[in-house]
Amino acid sequence: MKLKDFQDRFQRAILAGDDTILKDIPDGPHETKANLLGIYRDAYVLRLIDVIAADHEVLHAYLGDDSFRAMARAYVARYPSRHPNARWFAQRLPEFLREHEQYSKQPVLSELAALERALNNAFDGADAPVVSMADLAALPPEIWGGISFVRHPTATSIEVSSNVGAIWTALKAGKETPPVHYSETVTRILVWRHETTPMFRECPPRRR
Repeated sequence: MKLKDFQDRFQRAILAGDDTILKDIPDGPHETKANLLGIYRDAYVLRLIDVIAADHEVLHAYLGDDSFRAMARAYVARYPSRHPNARWFAQRLPEFLREHEQYSKQPVLSELAALERALNNAFDGADAPVVSMADLAALPPEIWGGISFVRHPTATSIEVSSNVGAIWTALKAGKETPPVHYSETVTRILVWRHETTPMFRECPPRRR
């Protein structure tokens, strides 16, 4: 068998659970080939769990190790990695937590994931000029009627129903988290990057 063919079949064994390759590999001196292949499969999943944990350390702290790993395993099973850059693997985590029967009962989980995702994206966002108050003050009054503003590439917003901002802040500081409470109003959280630091601020709530 050519090396590339073997590598392709090995990849299918890891990613798709295809056991065809077992007939082409020997047993080890102390373990069966099925167990050895299982080690590679488990290691791959564990690495993806590490990727999710690195992107969502606050959510990890909120759930605790065991619950976070169980959630991450469910995410890996639902959304297998399809991108060569692991940076984007956890992009759909807020959606997963919002839709999964077990986790959708706690909306704060998807909102925590969404806030962390927005902060991560702001950190990675493209550089662009920022208009200052001095820049605006220097504009002649006669052109104001035709001015329009363009959103900075790092700026975005999410809508939440919980006190996720206060929970995120407490977790990030290593403090005791406040109890979760949900509101009949929707709060918009603005996220952006100031120089090299992602930041967020809550806007006044509005009725649903």
